[in-house]
Amino acid sequence: MLLRRPLLLRWAWRSTANPAHSATIITTDEASGFQQLWAQGNGPFTPALSAGPEVGWNAGLEGLQPPAANYFRLWDMKVAWRDVNPARGAFDFRILDRRIEQVESWGAKPIMVLGLTPQWAAADPNAGDPRWGAGTASPPADINTWREYVRALVQRYGSRIGAYEIWNEANLQTFWTGTPQQMAEMTRIAVEEIGTTSITLAPSVTTRLASGPRFTEAMIAELSPDTLAALDAWSIHTYPAADAGPTVAQACEQRVDDIIRWQRALLRAGTKAAWSTVKPIWDTEVNFGLAGPGPRPKTAWSDADGAALLTCSFQDSRALGIAVTAWYEFTAVDFDLLGVQMNPATPAINAAWAALPATVGVTNPWIPDLSRAVKKEIVIEGERSGRRIQVEGVTTGLPEGTKLVPYLRFPGQTGFTAAVARRTVAADGTFEYERKTGKRVAVQFRTEDGDVRSNTVIIQAR
Repeated sequence: MLLRRPLLLRWAWRSTANPAHSATIITTDEASGFQQLWAQGNGPFTPALSAGPEVGWNAGLEGLQPPAANYFRLWDMKVAWRDVNPARGAFDFRILDRRIEQVESWGAKPIMVLGLTPQWAAADPNAGDPRWGAGTASPPADINTWREYVRALVQRYGSRIGAYEIWNEANLQTFWTGTPQQMAEMTRIAVEEIGTTSITLAPSVTTRLASGPRFTEAMIAELSPDTLAALDAWSIHTYPAADAGPTVAQACEQRVDDIIRWQRALLRAGTKAAWSTVKPIWDTEVNFGLAGPGPRPKTAWSDADGAALLTCSFQDSRALGIAVTAWYEFTAVDFDLLGVQMNPATPAINAAWAALPATVGVTNPWIPDLSRAVKKEIVIEGERSGRRIQVEGVTTGLPEGTKLVPYLRFPGQTGFTAAVARRTVAADGTFEYERKTGKRVAVQFRTEDGDVRSNTVIIQAR
């Protein structure tokens, strides 16, 4: 079998840390961008937290105060666009006023999430998950209703809101059925209205789905240089897959790999747009074991493992340039959605939170060492089996899913011709190719952009 020894050796090395999830490779041409991006996490340690809607309110729990944090994110609090703006030109700030006062009484500032669309303003009144309400995932029928809403918030609260997050998980149909182009327009209007009043966060995306990086890249392509410059930070949600693990280290490593995949798209988008996308990142939701993607069921972690997961999350965020990480979430009692619980009855995870930031200075072994970045490379070998040629390849530095194009040159031809077939790089960096021909042929592989080319193998005629 071609290349058997290199393939087996390579897989053994890649699988030692986590046999279920390949280690991320940073290449030499990416290292400078990642170095700049990761440096954005070197400022003051700034923890953030979400609190369940019943904490301190609505359950006879006015005395229940969550652990201390710099920011508290307002979500599931009946303070979304649909709640404060029940009709055009009409605003009801009573609940939002109380929530902001509540956060201020905890010595913190709120992160305000600017979705969800009211049904009356929705282009599609039926778009959205029933849990959040009909129309909530729709773009507005009239973009000016969005401007009026953002303007009303900024005029009323100004810098009392510590950060305005433009949308929640915009890559998911649950929360946004519009296009990246439409979200770019929503972003333009929001940054115009917020200005320098407070911190403006880009619409968040989830990193555990490939749609997160794709959405970010597509949206950036639609942003003007002025809008891109006006955004203060990117926003992501870094839940790994529900079955990440089974060990704490493996779950943490998958979160890191997912973040780096998204960061790679962010840097690539900046290169294409000829504008720097290097700026701080806020992770405004993270937990472990939440059900999904797809049919994957929830995984419940113990209090002790939850404490370890919380600690490594903040350690890894720091190492990857994430300036603010918001744990999701502190509740009054166990909350079935969560894989890791945090409430008055979870002593280990509460102690882990209290130990921050003293525990943050650790760099875990699954964080790539940029000083050991590798060169992108494709190495192939080929042989003949009857009237078929067989080619196997090993790649270095090419992400899983990269499309490779075979180029062939037959006798009498002066140059290589691209074949119609495409081959995809597997998780272990390998690929295979077969073609029926009895002729002598020279074979080479290239990435679709042509930046990386393999060696050439000549396979003799039958």
